[in-house]
Amino acid sequence: MGSAHYTVTAYPKDSDFPASETELTDADPAFLAGLFGIPVERFVDVYPMDAGHMAVLERTAGLAFDPAAYDYFLEVTAD
Repeated sequence: MGSAHYTVTAYPKDSDFPASETELTDADPAFLAGLFGIPVERFVDVYPMDAGHMAVLERTAGLAFDPAAYDYFLEVTAD
């Protein structure tokens, strides 16, 4: 696999349209794949984020989440 892009996308609870996207430019592919329980060589898809994922990314990436208002997804795309 070539390079990959990792984006956290927030969708308001009452909408199918994203409210925000945050690119994880310094993401470690192996770390993120492990966090989501996917082998790194197959880690290309859209993954719903749960409270555990959010807690880790708050600590490691400095992101802030509002799970009462938004659903969050990690979108992994490859070039």
